[in-house]
Amino acid sequence: MGGSYGVAPPGRARRRSRAAVGHRRGPDSLGDGRHDHGVHRRSEPGYGYCLRPAHTLADLARLLPRTDVELGTDADGRITLDCGEVSYRIPTLPADLVQHAEPATATRLATVPAAAFAQAARRAVVSAGRDALLPAFTGVRISTVDGGLRLVATDRYRMTSATVHGETSLAEQDFRTSVPAEVLAAVARHSCHGTVLAIELGRDAASVGFLGAGVDGAMRRTTTAVLDDGFPDSQVDRILAAPLTTRLRTEVAPLAAALRRVAVGAPDRQPVVVQHTGDRLQLSTPPGAALAAVATVRCAQIVDSDTATPVRFGINPGYLAEVLAVIETERVELGLAAGGQGCLVQPVTTEQEPAPYAHQHALGLMRLPPGATDTRS
Repeated sequence: MGGSYGVAPPGRARRRSRAAVGHRRGPDSLGDGRHDHGVHRRSEPGYGYCLRPAHTLADLARLLPRTDVELGTDADGRITLDCGEVSYRIPTLPADLVQHAEPATATRLATVPAAAFAQAARRAVVSAGRDALLPAFTGVRISTVDGGLRLVATDRYRMTSATVHGETSLAEQDFRTSVPAEVLAAVARHSCHGTVLAIELGRDAASVGFLGAGVDGAMRRTTTAVLDDGFPDSQVDRILAAPLTTRLRTEVAPLAAALRRVAVGAPDRQPVVVQHTGDRLQLSTPPGAALAAVATVRCAQIVDSDTATPVRFGINPGYLAEVLAVIETERVELGLAAGGQGCLVQPVTTEQEPAPYAHQHALGLMRLPPGATDTRS
């Protein structure tokens, strides 16, 4: 992508970039999370800016020798980077890609507890899709609900809903927007180290900004274009409201360990068979697997219907493992919806230990191969 805008005239701005662990961070310093680097700027008339994907510069920075770095621009608008015996000429991007990031054009939507938002974001992105041909499913839906925020992501085969409550201030009582999941994950990692996180809407509602404190205490603003509408809000509400006929409760750690032991024998794209018998939950490889594996854990069954039916179904072991990894309570509940609509996984808490950041994960059930039966119908 060629072209640039607002690039300083050809010249050099000399910046010394020497690693100094424990160096006091000041107004003229940069950091990469591991080291602090003293930066010496040289003012030049007409100094401007240019735009380049951050990953490119980060990758190059890790390869540079530890000596002086010279940054500048050439007559073609490219960034010039010279460090010892190494030289790079880096093409820039059109600067109007970020013109919506100007704070003056932003409208404050909400102010939320930073830690709660980061936790909800980390849980939601687990279910975000990765198919670029379906952009609506590669993002996280942010919407208001019951005085807080709800973050929802789905790739059509699984869905996660995480709610942010606490000291939440909403400037807009009813708004919905979708942002790329990878951007939200970056915000959770790098901009939620303070007390609160501000969410802003750019002009024409074409972008969303996040303003929060980094690990060094400095404020960081992350702005991203919103994804095209097309998120299945009605289907999400229907899935979360579906009545559960059977709920299975067990401890997270034993279930995760049993899942790892059985999953090694499950063929690619094949389910792990889950069966409840008595006070045990059995996980096994499907019939016909070359490596047969069986593992059991203690489990309590809660039946919410008048007629108890045997519980036997198939589930994606990778999806379930990712969900268990973001559940921090000791116990977890696997709820089966009526009519085989899926399995709702959620943390189990008590009245004395309420969940500060409620979250639910809906996983689609997988059809068992010939030779096995399930209870999806």
